[in-house]
Amino acid sequence: MLSIALLSATPCIYADQVPSAPAEKYEQIDASAPPRWRSPPRIYENLPAIPEGTYKLTVMITADREGKVIQARISSNSTMPVLDHYVVTQVSKARLYPYGRNGVARPFQVEQPYIIMNNKPKAWWKKLFGF
Repeated sequence: MLSIALLSATPCIYADQVPSAPAEKYEQIDASAPPRWRSPPRIYENLPAIPEGTYKLTVMITADREGKVIQARISSNSTMPVLDHYVVTQVSKARLYPYGRNGVARPFQVEQPYIIMNNKPKAWWKKLFGF
Protein backbone atom coordinates (compact mmCIF):
# COMPACT_ATOMS: atom_id res chain seq x y z
CA MET A 1 0.00 0.00 0.00
CA LEU A 2 1.35 3.38 -1.00
CA SER A 3 0.35 6.61 0.71
CA ILE A 4 1.20 10.01 -0.65
CA ALA A 5 1.30 13.17 1.43
CA LEU A 6 1.05 16.47 -0.38
CA LEU A 7 2.62 19.46 1.23
CA SER A 8 1.32 22.89 0.40
CA ALA A 9 3.74 25.10 -1.46
CA THR A 10 2.25 28.25 0.09
CA PRO A 11 3.68 29.33 3.42
CA CYS A 12 1.49 29.55 6.51
CA ILE A 13 0.78 33.12 7.59
CA TYR A 14 0.15 33.78 11.26
CA ALA A 15 -2.07 36.55 12.61
CA ASP A 16 0.87 38.59 13.85
CA GLN A 17 2.43 38.53 10.39
CA VAL A 18 -0.62 39.85 8.54
CA PRO A 19 -0.24 43.53 7.74
CA SER A 20 -2.92 45.44 9.60
CA ALA A 21 -5.22 47.83 7.81
CA PRO A 22 -4.67 51.47 8.66
CA ALA A 23 -6.88 52.51 11.56
CA GLU A 24 -9.67 54.90 10.70
CA LYS A 25 -9.42 58.35 12.19
CA TYR A 26 -12.46 59.32 14.21
CA GLU A 27 -13.59 62.92 14.16
CA GLN A 28 -14.02 64.20 17.72
CA ILE A 29 -17.31 66.12 17.96
CA ASP A 30 -17.65 68.93 20.47
CA ALA A 31 -19.50 67.79 23.58
CA SER A 32 -21.42 71.10 23.86
CA ALA A 33 -23.51 70.13 20.81
CA PRO A 34 -25.48 66.96 21.56
CA PRO A 35 -25.46 64.18 18.97
CA ARG A 36 -28.44 63.87 16.66
CA TRP A 37 -30.18 60.53 17.18
CA ARG A 38 -31.92 58.71 14.33
CA SER A 39 -33.27 56.14 16.80
CA PRO A 40 -32.52 57.32 20.34
CA PRO A 41 -31.49 54.99 23.17
CA ARG A 42 -34.45 53.83 25.25
CA ILE A 43 -32.95 54.49 28.64
CA TYR A 44 -36.13 54.73 30.72
CA GLU A 45 -37.76 51.56 29.36
CA ASN A 46 -37.17 48.63 31.71
CA LEU A 47 -34.80 50.56 33.95
CA PRO A 48 -32.98 48.10 36.26
CA ALA A 49 -33.80 48.01 39.95
CA ILE A 50 -31.65 50.74 41.45
CA PRO A 51 -32.09 52.76 44.65
CA GLU A 52 -33.91 56.07 44.51
CA GLY A 53 -31.71 58.99 43.56
CA THR A 54 -30.08 60.89 40.76
CA TYR A 55 -27.19 59.29 38.88
CA LYS A 56 -24.84 61.02 36.45
CA LEU A 57 -22.71 59.23 33.90
CA THR A 58 -21.01 59.99 30.60
CA VAL A 59 -20.78 57.62 27.65
CA MET A 60 -18.13 57.88 24.93
CA ILE A 61 -19.83 56.88 21.67
CA THR A 62 -17.92 55.82 18.56
CA ALA A 63 -19.94 55.65 15.34
CA ASP A 64 -19.13 54.73 11.75
CA ARG A 65 -19.85 56.75 8.60
CA GLU A 66 -23.51 55.68 8.54
CA GLY A 67 -24.15 56.58 12.18
CA LYS A 68 -24.17 53.00 13.50
CA VAL A 69 -22.76 52.82 17.03
CA ILE A 70 -19.56 50.77 16.88
CA GLN A 71 -18.59 51.14 20.50
CA ALA A 72 -20.09 52.70 23.61
CA ARG A 73 -18.10 52.85 26.82
CA ILE A 74 -18.37 54.66 30.13
CA SER A 75 -16.05 57.65 30.47
CA SER A 76 -17.38 58.67 33.91
CA ASN A 77 -19.45 56.18 35.86
CA SER A 78 -22.57 56.51 38.00
CA THR A 79 -21.25 54.36 40.89
CA MET A 80 -23.94 51.79 39.98
CA PRO A 81 -22.37 49.12 37.71
CA VAL A 82 -25.79 47.68 36.84
CA LEU A 83 -26.98 51.07 35.61
CA ASP A 84 -23.73 51.70 33.70
CA HIS A 85 -24.01 48.36 31.90
CA TYR A 86 -27.69 48.99 31.10
CA VAL A 87 -27.02 52.45 29.61
CA VAL A 88 -24.12 51.16 27.49
CA THR A 89 -26.34 48.35 26.19
CA GLN A 90 -29.14 50.75 25.27
CA VAL A 91 -26.77 53.24 23.60
CA SER A 92 -25.20 50.39 21.60
CA LYS A 93 -28.63 49.50 20.19
CA ALA A 94 -29.36 53.10 19.14
CA ARG A 95 -28.41 54.83 15.90
CA LEU A 96 -27.13 58.32 15.15
CA TYR A 97 -27.42 60.47 12.06
CA PRO A 98 -24.21 60.45 10.01
CA TYR A 99 -21.73 63.21 10.75
CA GLY A 100 -20.20 64.93 7.78
CA ARG A 101 -18.06 67.84 6.85
CA ASN A 102 -18.16 69.39 3.37
CA GLY A 103 -20.63 66.74 2.26
CA VAL A 104 -18.38 63.83 3.20
CA ALA A 105 -19.57 61.41 5.91
CA ARG A 106 -16.93 60.59 8.52
CA PRO A 107 -16.66 58.19 11.44
CA PHE A 108 -16.87 60.10 14.69
CA GLN A 109 -16.71 60.06 18.48
CA VAL A 110 -18.82 62.07 20.89
CA GLU A 111 -19.30 62.15 24.66
CA GLN A 112 -22.92 62.00 25.75
CA PRO A 113 -23.78 62.90 29.37
CA TYR A 114 -26.78 61.25 31.02
CA ILE A 115 -28.64 62.13 34.19
CA ILE A 116 -30.85 59.27 35.37
CA MET A 117 -33.43 60.19 37.99
CA ASN A 118 -35.08 57.31 39.79
CA ASN A 119 -37.66 59.00 41.95
CA LYS A 120 -40.20 56.20 42.03
CA PRO A 121 -41.00 55.63 45.69
CA LYS A 122 -41.21 52.04 46.78
CA ALA A 123 -44.51 50.64 47.93
CA TRP A 124 -44.95 50.87 51.71
CA TRP A 125 -44.80 47.10 52.14
CA LYS A 126 -41.50 46.89 50.21
CA LYS A 127 -39.98 49.47 52.55
CA LEU A 128 -41.35 47.61 55.55
CA PHE A 129 -39.95 44.25 54.52
CA GLY A 130 -36.72 45.54 52.96
CA PHE A 131 -37.42 44.72 49.31
